[in-house]
Amino acid sequence: MKVLNLRCANGHGFEGWFASEDDFLDQNGRAAVECPLCADRVVTRLPSAP
Repeated sequence: MKVLNLRCANGHGFEGWFASEDDFLDQNGRAAVECPLCADRVVTRLPSAP
C-alpha cells in the first residue's frame, strides 16, 4: 500500500492510498483520482519524505 501526498489544481492538499505507484499513475491517467474537497480531477503528486 502506498500513501501519496496529492494536490488538486485548486490547491487543496490531501492523501491518496493506492496499491502501488503504477496504480496511482493508471488511475490518475484516467482522471479517476478526485479531490475530496472540490471534486477536481486534475491531481498532482507532491514530493514526500523517504
